[in-house]
Amino acid sequence: DLNFANLRYDTNSMTDQSGAPQNTKITFKTAGVYVVWGSCRWASDPTNQGLAIYTDAGGGTTIASVRNDATNQRFEIVTTVWKFAANDYVTLQAFQETGGSLNTYVGSSYAPEFAAQRIG
Repeated sequence: DLNFANLRYDTNSMTDQSGAPQNTKITFKTAGVYVVWGSCRWASDPTNQGLAIYTDAGGGTTIASVRNDATNQRFEIVTTVWKFAANDYVTLQAFQETGGSLNTYVGSSYAPEFAAQRIG
């Protein structure tokens, strides 16, 4: 699970943090085209890691993902532009293949991010 440090801004009450610090979702109150992005920094080098953005539209569809092989990559960023109907929502999932739990890094100037911005 990703631990989101805080909410920076939410101009349309789209962020649901009822499952915080994990299971945060963004629900689109206004239909339109949005850019959606997420990022994290792993606390230590993972093995085959990535991030994925999921939407509830179509029964839980992956709409963007990124995966890095075991090359000491600690940063993950995933982005997509997608058209959403009102009340569609997205979630962000991090994954890694070390075989055990692995923390993400949260510091004074860096924490996992998950955001959406309407562009049309």
